[in-house]
Amino acid sequence: MDFIVSKVAMSVCALLIVSVLAGAFGSERFVDKDAELEGIAEDLTLLAERVWRSGSEVRLTWSVPFLSTGEEIEMTIENSVVWARSATDLAVRMPSCGLHTWAWDNSELNSTMAKELDSHAHEVKARSGQSLELRTERVLFESQTKLMVFVSLID
Repeated sequence: MDFIVSKVAMSVCALLIVSVLAGAFGSERFVDKDAELEGIAEDLTLLAERVWRSGSEVRLTWSVPFLSTGEEIEMTIENSVVWARSATDLAVRMPSCGLHTWAWDNSELNSTMAKELDSHAHEVKARSGQSLELRTERVLFESQTKLMVFVSLID
């Protein structure tokens, strides 16, 4: 009888050890959330730069993803800066083309006016599962046309 009890006790101990190790070394332990968040911010930045470099007017949507762990993130675009936040991490990128969160009213702009519009524009925030619209528009800028990139939340 002692033999059976000792085998049962050893089996229970083995199961406890396996469950503790599974919790300590779960799949999320091997995910670099910081690098993943930086990659997401970089993806949006590179996409904005690609549509700007295309030289044509483009309108597309980009969905804010979840982290591979299922954690929600928040993307904020403010003063041409892309912020990606999770509960514990932050990544910041700035595209070379500039991202504008205001709507152009078809009036002629200059650099002072554009800076003023950027500084007074509301930030654009989107959470995982929401979509952002990126669009390029040919803007009358200092008596010439200039391609500018605008971003807005799709409701």
